[in-house]
Amino acid sequence: MKHKRKLITAGVLAAVSLIGYFGMEQAYAYTTYTGMSAVGNIVELAGVAGSLGLEGGNELYVTNSGPYPALNRANLYAALCNTRVYTPSGTQDSQGNWQIIQSDVKGANANNGYLFVAAQSTGSSNIADWIQRLGGNTSFVESYLSQQSQQIQVQNQSSLSVSSTTFNPFSALVSKSGAKFGPTTDVVTSQKDAQGNYIVDRTYSIYESAPPTAQSITVSDGTTQQTGSVTQGDPIDFTAKSNVPLWSGLAGYHYDAIEVTGPNGYSHWVTKSGYGTSGSSDIKQMDAVSGGHGQFTDSTSGGGLPSLNTSSLATGTYTATFWVGDGVDRISQPVSTTFTVSPASGGISAGTGA
Repeated sequence: MKHKRKLITAGVLAAVSLIGYFGMEQAYAYTTYTGMSAVGNIVELAGVAGSLGLEGGNELYVTNSGPYPALNRANLYAALCNTRVYTPSGTQDSQGNWQIIQSDVKGANANNGYLFVAAQSTGSSNIADWIQRLGGNTSFVESYLSQQSQQIQVQNQSSLSVSSTTFNPFSALVSKSGAKFGPTTDVVTSQKDAQGNYIVDRTYSIYESAPPTAQSITVSDGTTQQTGSVTQGDPIDFTAKSNVPLWSGLAGYHYDAIEVTGPNGYSHWVTKSGYGTSGSSDIKQMDAVSGGHGQFTDSTSGGGLPSLNTSSLATGTYTATFWVGDGVDRISQPVSTTFTVSPASGGISAGTGA
């Protein structure tokens, strides 16, 4: 996009025009924190149909480029853009238009379109609001965005006293919430900015993904292959089925957790050390299994799940419980099955279950 530098008064007028147009669609008390006194406009440049530029508003100087090395010490202009969010079923959600910040490098005509959201350090709740809307794991996403490598710090060069603010990359928020971008649409409006250029209404579409589902777990005797009953001393084969709808390309793994409980207070994690619940970051406690998207059948015999030695198990009825997590730390509800441990033929029930 082209950028035109102009007087601050003109930038303020342009910002009023932009906010007045988009404000009609703002909904549900969401307020975009910009950290600026004035934003600019995306416009169709006069006399050049289809040629777009970003002009007006405050000029921002990048002091820390975060994940974007190309922005190091760059000067930016910014505009507000619309969003349209679609649920996992493909229908548009009901939360209305929440605007985001698009920044372009001053004087650059390519490799632009950086999308920002105000960092938590600004006191804005924009990040938490977006994570909740997109169905992400709040602690996981906020922890990721809090890293220094995800902090974009700018100085407002257009204010009388230079002020600083911090942004996070909106694209990272979207992907770490399990969502992805769809098509972007530009509509040339009938409104003009202070330079006589028609203001462009830009809308980014965002598509959520559903969290994972643990579908079933089966326990069988690793020696006899009998399902639901294991002879004391034989290994257990576990088979866990799950659905992970996370968009393809966002992660390379899904995560399994299996716990076995039984007589005498017996409790054992077959996988690492635990499981997760919504809102907590616990996939690191689960076993990583290759594949980040799709239907999965993980099993001991297939090499995807550990076994369990039953030599020391007391005879009786046990419960195996299975959870699955996706690559953005969203954890399913559990599913369970029961199975029995029977004494070996001619043997005695000597296990303690400890």
